[in-house]
Amino acid sequence: MSFSDQTIESIENDLDRLNNFTFLSEIKSRDETDELPYIQDDLYDRLCSHFISYCKENPEIERHNKNPELKR
Repeated sequence: MSFSDQTIESIENDLDRLNNFTFLSEIKSRDETDELPYIQDDLYDRLCSHFISYCKENPEIERHNKNPELKR
């Protein structure tokens, strides 16, 4: 399965929004509230939907084997 260009752009934008935020302690004015961590469901729901679609189309994906050498 390959995603459309529009879907790829949506995924990239959503991931970018999740990766780039300002901590509450660093916000200096109310104008910056759109830079806080994202907590609405829509973005997460959209990403999960894309992930599920991908997994359904690619059932042969190998499972991740736990590495006992990693410290968790």
